Amino acid sequence: MRFPLAILAFALVVLPDLARAQYFAPHRALYTMSLHGTDHDPSILSVEGEMMDEWGESCEGWTLEHRSSFEIGVGGEQSIRLATQIATWEARDGLSYRFSVRSLRDGGEERIEGAARLDGPGKGGSVHYSRPKEKTKPLPAGTIFPTAHSEEILSRAGESTGESTVSFKRTVFDGLSGDGLFEVNALIGPPQRPGPAERAAAKPVASLRSWPTQVAFYRYASPDAAPDNEVSFRMYANGVSDDMIIDFGQFRVLAVLKALELSPRPTCKRAGFPGGTK
Repeated sequence: MRFPLAILAFALVVLPDLARAQYFAPHRALYTMSLHGTDHDPSILSVEGEMMDEWGESCEGWTLEHRSSFEIGVGGEQSIRLATQIATWEARDGLSYRFSVRSLRDGGEERIEGAARLDGPGKGGSVHYSRPKEKTKPLPAGTIFPTAHSEEILSRAGESTGESTVSFKRTVFDGLSGDGLFEVNALIGPPQRPGPAERAAAKPVASLRSWPTQVAFYRYASPDAAPDNEVSFRMYANGVSDDMIIDFGQFRVLAVLKALELSPRPTCKRAGFPGGTK
């Protein structure tokens, strides 16, 4: 079950690069998770847990640190316990990416570590895994990493006007599970005007425009017409997302923003940064 890693894929896909989205705010967000509904699997009785995502910015790129802990109640008074820690780094030019994942499921441990590089914009590249076993695999032409994909999401959202809806598809490598390669469809709805914060956690973003957004993940080159999962969320103009719904086909999970802390940007001596040169 790709339960926590689908949420991590969501976390990465809404992380924008500052090359164009200079208004993005590095931040720490805490979400509480619960069962939102079951359509085809009545054995899923409950979902309880939390996840924390912290995005950091440096002059060279972006970092993501993620921690999550879940318990899924299933039929027969059983439960599945999942805990995940993840750390990623992506270069500002979108050509280099490193990832490390540690997952625990009912006492069993899985580790995934590696680094990937593209030969240039629009070109292919390769990924080298150091865990769970050492291997190198090619990446097809047109592959992008999560930050570059998110840059396009925010860029296209900022260009949308009126009642228009924007959609596009990209091949994204995240390295978080399996071969880590997905076809990702993004659907961005019309912009929403700022409104009052419904709760304290949303106050830092209440004055910003936002867009209803849906992202669907399909395994690369898979004949299956159904996505692995879909994530629906409200994306604000500074890259922060409020509540989200993760649809796994058989059941859905609701993630509610519990706490949000915005972080300062670094001072870098280059164009496009506070204190930088033009």
